[in-house]
Amino acid sequence: MLKRSARPEDRPAVFAAQFTLSHGCWLLTYPLAGWSMSRLGMVPSGLLLTAIAILGLIYARRQWPAHDPETLPDSHSDLAP
Repeated sequence: MLKRSARPEDRPAVFAAQFTLSHGCWLLTYPLAGWSMSRLGMVPSGLLLTAIAILGLIYARRQWPAHDPETLPDSHSDLAP
């Protein structure tokens, strides 16, 4: 999905951004999981983390372009001759 959504020259930045975002999410949810399990118990903790995952899914779905093209235009095609 990342490869399809970026031109070859933009891919290093896209992959770095994805890596950073995923590790940022882990940095927040792993301690939250441990804390909530010790304070709230297994079921409430599972529900809390499920709610966070559903919110992330809803956010991602709303942010995804409605008409995502299968291929991107050539990066040089938008330059004037």
